[in-house]
Amino acid sequence: MQKYSSWTFFEKIFINLKIFTNPDGSVVNVEILDVAFYKKDPIYRAAADSARRAVKDCSPLPLPKNKYDLFKIFTFNFDTSFINR
Repeated sequence: MQKYSSWTFFEKIFINLKIFTNPDGSVVNVEILDVAFYKKDPIYRAAADSARRAVKDCSPLPLPKNKYDLFKIFTFNFDTSFINR
């Protein structure tokens, strides 16, 4: 019988998040962009929810104050492959 770590499933998942911030770097909202896959796949949904929580937990983000227009709304590609390293 072969055993699998539950983290093995996260090897190749990439989650695209749309992040909305305030000028002070605080996170206003985080949207998961691939809604269809989110609804369809429970493993992806778990990883995406974790990614969204991670971004919110890091608020305020250390964004450059003089470039707020670039970071007011931006896309972040969350790569879960680091979990298995």
